[in-house]
Amino acid sequence: MRESEARNFNLAQSLPHDLRYARAQEFVDVVRRLWDSWTQESFLIDRARGILADEAQILPIHHRGQHFSVEGALNVPRRSEAHPVLVQAGASGVGKAFAARNADLIFASVPDFDAARAFTQEMKQAARAAGRNPAHLKVLPGFIPIVGKTLAEAREKKEHMDALLLPTAAIRYLSQWMEVDLAHLDPEAPVPDEILDIDRIKGQKGRFKNILHIARTEKLGLGQLAARVAATRTHTSIVGTGDTIAREMERWVEGGACDGFNILPAFFPDGFDDFTQEVVSRLQERGSFRKDYAGTTLRDHLGLPDR
Repeated sequence: MRESEARNFNLAQSLPHDLRYARAQEFVDVVRRLWDSWTQESFLIDRARGILADEAQILPIHHRGQHFSVEGALNVPRRSEAHPVLVQAGASGVGKAFAARNADLIFASVPDFDAARAFTQEMKQAARAAGRNPAHLKVLPGFIPIVGKTLAEAREKKEHMDALLLPTAAIRYLSQWMEVDLAHLDPEAPVPDEILDIDRIKGQKGRFKNILHIARTEKLGLGQLAARVAATRTHTSIVGTGDTIAREMERWVEGGACDGFNILPAFFPDGFDDFTQEVVSRLQERGSFRKDYAGTTLRDHLGLPDR
């Protein structure tokens, strides 16, 4: 949480990083108890007597914690035995530990295949150490496909998008993630080492690590780094035909880099249609993606057990 975000949520400044996750853990614990405050046995649904549920089976949680006080029970009934899917996106040390304990799905931001595989392997091991089945923690990185019927068409789309990005706007955007004004620096020069110090970051340390990785491995100047981050938000982007992109996605899944993808279509009016028509169809032809849903809930679609 950045300082500007904290002030939108009744805080004078952002909470210390570890404290944010301690608060998040208590929040998750409270919400799960609230979900369970209605049991399936509580439902009577007696229309003749005008009774929906047995009040004795609707249980207050009486929570008194460091961050929250909640009497409960929840004021709406649960839909089913299963809990809703919990999605988490933090990638700092405490963020990953939090995900290993609680998340069903991780929305990851990874700049390339190797980083994705290392992150996924780390999270599967952490889930196992937390006493969970690693298969029940799904890692879905953000993925930005720029699709063309030919490679030339895809590259033309990418060039068009790059031309729309104002360098000054990109540097302002990067400044938000770096938590420092970068406008006075030389856009052709590398980012100074003191700015790349993660210890000074109060906000999203995981995203900052991605920026650091890109800056150092790709040896980008400030302006190039800003353009890269503004265009991808440190997610992976690939430019190509539907067949090329489909094969790359298969490589990621088969190579243990992820369990699936969170598709972020390129910013064209038909970007999502391009992806479904040119990429999804090829994945379906090769048996890599379903043609029909087997279940009725998001948990079913993700292959997650009830909890």
